[in-house]
Amino acid sequence: MIERETVHGAPEAWLNYSDLSLVPIRAAVVSCDVTEAIVEKVVALNKVPVIEHGGERLIPHKSLLLIRKSYEKQVEAARNVLENAARRRSIATYRHLAEAAGLTYQVTGDKRILSKIIESLCKETHDEYSMLLPALARRTNSMASMPPENFFIVADRLGYKVDNDKDFLSAQTQKVWNFHCRCRFPNGYQRPT
Repeated sequence: MIERETVHGAPEAWLNYSDLSLVPIRAAVVSCDVTEAIVEKVVALNKVPVIEHGGERLIPHKSLLLIRKSYEKQVEAARNVLENAARRRSIATYRHLAEAAGLTYQVTGDKRILSKIIESLCKETHDEYSMLLPALARRTNSMASMPPENFFIVADRLGYKVDNDKDFLSAQTQKVWNFHCRCRFPNGYQRPT
């Protein structure tokens, strides 16, 4: 039998050839800044091979790009729904956002994915415009409806002063509506570059 060099229990060739490299699913979650549910969904939909080794589930390194791109498409789809609602001075339900992102709102794992998407959109729009586009996302199609608690937690982490949830949500909703109504161009809405 031929002895092969190993590094951390994996064949040394995996370190030299990225096509052969395997990554633990937990590392993929951290590397792509996504949830484990997102990784599992991409793995299942794209039939990415999963290898069990030493009690750990491993996926090919090259699938990280697939996971990242898939997640970015979901974020973009949800963002488009929210921006369209903003232009109409309307709101969007979490169910609509889930459908746009290719998720099922009743599935617990998909709810976690949607929560991560909302968090990403909060960070993006805060960095771009100093406002929270997901303020337009509600549980039901009613202005009286509130988003899940996670929205307010993310807002707090981003430095917003959230003393009263309803007042904060109302102020952010007005800010988003006013911004998107002013940003109409002859060719339609354009994001800053």
